[in-house]
Amino acid sequence: MIKAISNFTKVEFISTFDTEVDKTIFYLGSITTIQMANINDMLSRWRVQDGKMQEIVMMTSQRNYEVVRCGLKGWKNFKDGDKEIVFSEKNIEKIPFQIINELSDKLFELNSLSEQETKN
Repeated sequence: MIKAISNFTKVEFISTFDTEVDKTIFYLGSITTIQMANINDMLSRWRVQDGKMQEIVMMTSQRNYEVVRCGLKGWKNFKDGDKEIVFSEKNIEKIPFQIINELSDKLFELNSLSEQETKN
């Protein structure tokens, strides 16, 4: 049985790059189907020649950022020096690139069919 996308409870995520005692916790949530469709369509390019698909280009770095922008619901203990950074869409830009990629991977996992659902 396939289950509908729901606004599941926020999932806590700690980066594998976080070696501090006081870890930064990222809160991840659901991404709607229309958000995911818009992200994929906006950041995919393809070239057709003589009626045949020749090339598909996926702008993965930008896609990862957009996935995080849609799926990141908050954070705790994300700091600039000693100052806590307030969660906002603008402040997502302060997350290091490698962490954006890691968060995006986890969001794709959370917002995809489970292994059991793909077997049906």
